[in-house]
Amino acid sequence: MSQTGISEQQAVELLAYLLSAAELTLVEPDLYGVFRLLDAAGRLSACVIENNPAAPAIFHEIQREIEQKKGWLMWDREGFRAFAAEMPRLIAAEIDRSYARSSSEASHG
Repeated sequence: MSQTGISEQQAVELLAYLLSAAELTLVEPDLYGVFRLLDAAGRLSACVIENNPAAPAIFHEIQREIEQKKGWLMWDREGFRAFAAEMPRLIAAEIDRSYARSSSEASHG
């Protein structure tokens, strides 16, 4: 995977969001915590894309999926649950592809 990064300002803002979201999970309904974690993943992906428009496609895909589907929490709870369950599989598949590429490059290098 290519090098990506976020600025210090973006990191501080994301940390502030995550820390306040952690506090809110103490009093909010359970799916709101899931929503906030997905939103944070979308925000992180957006930061990576902003700082590196040539970022790997997985960042674009994750950010797009989250923006399109996070609102399902309000009108399609089962769809939201299925979406939340699918997101780790999406990144796991990317990790597998990345590992396979690295292994292939190492054996051919």
